[in-house]
Amino acid sequence: NIPDVPGGYMKGFYVWDKKARRFCVKILGHRIYRYNGEPIWHEKTADKLLNKIRAEIDSGTFDIRAYLPSSPLTIQAYAETWLNSSTACKNTKRVHRSAIKKAVEILGADCIITNLTYSKFCQIQQSLDCSAKWNNGVLIALKAMLHFALKDGAIQKMPQIPPLIKVQEKDPEYLNFEQQNSVIEAMPEEHRPIFQFGMEFGLRIGEVRALKKDCIEGEEVVIKRSFSQWKLRETTKTYRIRRLPLTTRAKGILLAARPS
Repeated sequence: NIPDVPGGYMKGFYVWDKKARRFCVKILGHRIYRYNGEPIWHEKTADKLLNKIRAEIDSGTFDIRAYLPSSPLTIQAYAETWLNSSTACKNTKRVHRSAIKKAVEILGADCIITNLTYSKFCQIQQSLDCSAKWNNGVLIALKAMLHFALKDGAIQKMPQIPPLIKVQEKDPEYLNFEQQNSVIEAMPEEHRPIFQFGMEFGLRIGEVRALKKDCIEGEEVVIKRSFSQWKLRETTKTYRIRRLPLTTRAKGILLAARPS
C-alpha cells in the first residue's frame, strides 16, 4: 500500500487504487488513471504526471478536461467542435476532416490539442507518405484548428509550427484561343454560350454556374454567387463581389443565348 503523497486539494496527490490495480492522481475532485494514453502502472509515472499537473496549475494552463476519459480536447473531438463552429463551406470542412484524420492516425486517438508541440508537427511531416501539397494541408488544418482553440480559450498559446514544404510549381500549360474555340465548336450549339461567357472573363466554373439575370446590371456583369458541393451559395469563393465591364463579345454571347 502506497501512502498518499501530501500536497493538498489544489496540488493533488497520487495513490495506489486497489480496485483498479494501478496508480491514479487525485486532483480537484477527479481521479486520473492514464498518462499519455497508457495506464499508470508505476509510481514514478504517477509522480511525473503529478508534477506536470502542478506545473500547469502554477502557470495557469491546467485544464482537467485534457486528462479525463473521452476528453473533448483530443484532436479528433476538438476538430468537430471547431468545424461545427466554422463558416467554411462543406468542401473545405471535408478536406479539413481528412487532414485531421491523418494527424490522429500518426499521433494516436488520445493525443490532446494542448500536447501539440513543434516536435509533434515534425513527427507528422516525417510520417506522411504523400505529396508535399497534402503534407502541407495536414499542418494547415491543424494550425487553423489551434488558432480557433486559442480564441476559444482551450489553449493558452500557439505552438511553433515548422515551415511548410516548398513546392516548385511548373508553369501551367494553357490552350490558345484557337484551341479553345475548337473545343467549343465540338459542343452542341445550345451549350456553347455559358462556356464562351466564362472564357471571356476567366470565371471559375462554380461562378459561371451561379450566374442569374440579376447579375447583369447595365454595362456590367456582377460576380456575387457560386456553386459549391452542388449547392448555390450567395457568396463567391473569396467572399468578394466583382464587377466586370461587359465586352462587345460578352454582349453578343448574351444576345445569342436562349432566354432562361
